[in-house]
Formats: sequence, C-alpha cells, structure tokens
Amino acid sequence: MGLVALVMLLLEAAALWIVLQYILILLVDRVPAGRRVVDMMKTAEDFALVAGTTLGALLVLLPSFVFVVLEVFRYVHVRGQSHPAKTVADYMARVVDIVNELEGMGDRMRHAAVRLHMGDTETMVKCLADGLCNPR
Repeated sequence: MGLVALVMLLLEAAALWIVLQYILILLVDRVPAGRRVVDMMKTAEDFALVAGTTLGALLVLLPSFVFVVLEVFRYVHVRGQSHPAKTVADYMARVVDIVNELEGMGDRMRHAAVRLHMGDTETMVKCLADGLCNPR
C-alpha cells in the first residue's frame, strides 16, 4: 500500500512539474525572469535523466560485477589453498603467480572474443597464412 502511495505521489509531482514548466514557457514573453526558471528546470531535467540512466545501468550491471568479483576471490582462494605459503615472500610470489594466471585467462578471453567477432574472416586469413588451404 505504501509503495502505491509513493508511486502516485511521484506521478503527481512529475505531472505538476510538467504543467508548471509548460505554463512558464507560455508566460516567458511576459515575465523576463521566467526564462531563467525554465532554463534551470531544463537543466534539472537533464541531470535527472542522466542520473536515472546511470543508476539504472548500475543496478543492471551490479549483480554481474559482484558475481565476477566473487568468482575471482573464489579462484584466488582455491589456488592459494593448493599451494600454502610459508613466508611473506612465498605468499607474495604466489600472489604474483595468481595474477599472472588471471592475466593469461583474460588474454585468452580477449582472443576468443576477437575470433568470434571476426568469424570466417579470421579462418580464411589463418588458412592462407599457414598455406594449408587452397583458395579458389
């Protein structure tokens, strides 16, 4: 019930905002100060549009980001347990190895994405470069 009341209040405020802006645009010729108010309202609308779009994008992407971070931490945890470190130097060397492994995985993912994006073009280039195919 409270959510419905909040939505109705927001819709009424938006309708009032639109009506007020429309009236100010009609009266801007008679009231010179109205131009500044209309410009300020348009700036506020632009800000709200950008902020709302950004917030929506963040809300959509946040679960994916959290999932990726949790998977990376899980991977580091599992790989770290398989080779326990005795000293700080061993621990840091292991961290560097894990980071290098993650970087290698990222490179393989980028290469796979490029191959998917290029499709048959890459196959033809590789085939011609290797001399394995006979182009017709």
